[in-house]
Amino acid sequence: MKDGNGVWTEEPSRIEEMAITFFEGILSQPGQRPMDLSMLEVIPSVITMQDNMELQQFPTEEEVKAVVFQLDGGSSPGAELSWGYTATWLALIPKTPEPSSSSNFRLISLCNFINKIISKLLARRLERVLPRLISQQQSGFVKGRQISDNILLALEMCSASGRKVMRRFGFGEQWLDMVWRLISSCHFSVLVNGKPCGFFRLSRGLRQGDPLSPALFIIAAEVLSRSLNELPGESRFAPFFVTRECPPFTHLAYADDVIIFSNGGKRSLGCVMRVLEGYQVTGFPAKSLPVTYLGCPLFRGRRVKSLFAELLSKFSHRIASWQGRWLSMSARALLIKHVLSSMPIHMLAVLEPPMGVISDLERMLARFFWGESEFGAKCHWAKWEKLCFPEKEGGVGFRSLQAVVEAFSCKLWWMFRCGQSLWAKFMRARYFGSLHPNQAPFPGQLSASCKRMLVVRSSMEQWLKWDLSRGEVAFWWDN
Repeated sequence: MKDGNGVWTEEPSRIEEMAITFFEGILSQPGQRPMDLSMLEVIPSVITMQDNMELQQFPTEEEVKAVVFQLDGGSSPGAELSWGYTATWLALIPKTPEPSSSSNFRLISLCNFINKIISKLLARRLERVLPRLISQQQSGFVKGRQISDNILLALEMCSASGRKVMRRFGFGEQWLDMVWRLISSCHFSVLVNGKPCGFFRLSRGLRQGDPLSPALFIIAAEVLSRSLNELPGESRFAPFFVTRECPPFTHLAYADDVIIFSNGGKRSLGCVMRVLEGYQVTGFPAKSLPVTYLGCPLFRGRRVKSLFAELLSKFSHRIASWQGRWLSMSARALLIKHVLSSMPIHMLAVLEPPMGVISDLERMLARFFWGESEFGAKCHWAKWEKLCFPEKEGGVGFRSLQAVVEAFSCKLWWMFRCGQSLWAKFMRARYFGSLHPNQAPFPGQLSASCKRMLVVRSSMEQWLKWDLSRGEVAFWWDN
């Protein structure tokens, strides 16, 4: 491993010391200058007295049982009490194929099982009020919101402060005390070559692997969301408009991934930078399309094969990592069903690749299934389409990627017709306006997502049935 001066060392005790020093500096040292507290003025008091009573009440036996049964029964109990119940081991996950320094590792907290019970119990209670606290632009860790909504909408549009934020929302002091006792009493040991090293206290940040951490993170990050939402009210800021019918959007967020929209003018960018500097989010690089957002490429124009080069490369490398092993045909079938077929699912949910990409992926799957000999690829005794048939129909039960694309297209139409997400509202305003979705959309250039939905519109509509309820059913158009 390299130390801070770039000097290599192989001595185990020295490597352990370097790891402890590096990660203790991240988790225990005081941070940079704090966030501008004037930004907290955008946070309203939302939590009622009744909410606080439900959050702070003593847990019942049924509630504790439900939490315990939701956790992994095979988890290690962790270190022994009493220090042990908040003690946490830090597993180091390499960020690069050949890590050479402590900064090349990602931390994962291996929380104690008893600690997780308390944390999960608080997280379940907090989950009930989160949708009222968090802006619609934030789709991470809130029940009922999906990561795909933000990617689709982006394609169309081409710590200490946490306690103060929660107090502004109206959380009671007893609830805040429970949460911060759970966090501030945490101690860490770093796992180096399987051996726990060091023992230091957490003084900033949150633990990955803690059930409560995601909710606390997005509550603290809500200051940035609400500050950005206030920008359209300023005379110097000009939001990014697509059409008059579309609502203006200032940003989209999924956890700590934020994409900000403006008209690009000097004054507008100055307003955005003022908010970011107040929130201490600066130093980001300038990029142009195509860029990657939440694991999917954002682009403008035609869908070209080069946009999916990273997916093809990951697919190829994963298969290559298994080539040197003696795998039976049933083992290869198992890997295809449960590993390889799942790799493109996230991207296929929001993008429809060109047929050439689908063909390349299925060709790699077929070659891996039939295997290779010293003379090259072995004979393929059946077409890939035949292998995708169910076993009772003579196939192997593989997943057809083209069928997956069509299924996600149908899901998009369902989300568009029935959902109230920002993406659904945006699509209705941009392409249909006052028209019914079963009518022809506005004339003009349609996005890839809109074209993809319209292909399955007629087949999907025959399966949609509406109940009479709030008078939103169109007599002539709805089923």
